Amino acid sequence: MEPGPQSLLIITATIASSAFIWWLAARARVRGHDDVVMGLLTWLGAGLIRGLWRAEFHGAEKLPPPDPTQGLVIVSNHTSGLDPVLIQYLMPFKVRWLMSRRMMVSALGFLWRRLKVIPIDFNGKDRAAVRTALSGLKDGDVVGIFPEGDIARPPCEIHPFLPGVGFIVSKAAVPVVLIHISGITPAQTAYGALFRRCRARITIVDVIRYPEGSKAKMITEDLRTRLQVASGWPLHVPAASDPEDASVVPSEAP
Repeated sequence: MEPGPQSLLIITATIASSAFIWWLAARARVRGHDDVVMGLLTWLGAGLIRGLWRAEFHGAEKLPPPDPTQGLVIVSNHTSGLDPVLIQYLMPFKVRWLMSRRMMVSALGFLWRRLKVIPIDFNGKDRAAVRTALSGLKDGDVVGIFPEGDIARPPCEIHPFLPGVGFIVSKAAVPVVLIHISGITPAQTAYGALFRRCRARITIVDVIRYPEGSKAKMITEDLRTRLQVASGWPLHVPAASDPEDASVVPSEAP
């Protein structure tokens, strides 16, 4: 029996839908740096990035071209939960973030695994996270670090950097992309800024290649100084009542 008009319509619609889904997935894979989920998330987030957060991006021309054989460290100040989303939107490669375990909502476990987030406890004992980051950098990963640890409060100051950032950079011997973020509307929680109108500004300050053998402490101090100069913000001086730097990425060999 030959198919009737209704059957032909269903077949045509099925073929057209399949072709559209294939095209959409292919485009998403390219936009997401070979990750369909990342590409779809980027498209979904574009409205917030350009509309609600009114983001401005500067200095993209300084970025090195994507190179799967060359690891790279992204270092930025930390203003809110928007930061990794805004930075990833600018990058021509996928970023693996070091992220505090207490910020990783369990309901989003699939997303953290898909994005290959590196969970870390900022308590000075989480050497496994450092080893994972170093292993990834050796394999050509791009690893993102917010060396202030928590979101900087009060805002518009450059808070002390955890010494582990210098350790990772010195051990991996890879370039560092230094980024400054400003213009985010302050919120009480990390995710509180997600739906607040702001005028975000993401600036690539510099791409730094430290000489082989550079000391971890020097790298940490230099990155903080460069960020302070570029931002014009004051260096935060911890009060006597502030906790000591016990919550740090390990500064010794893991």
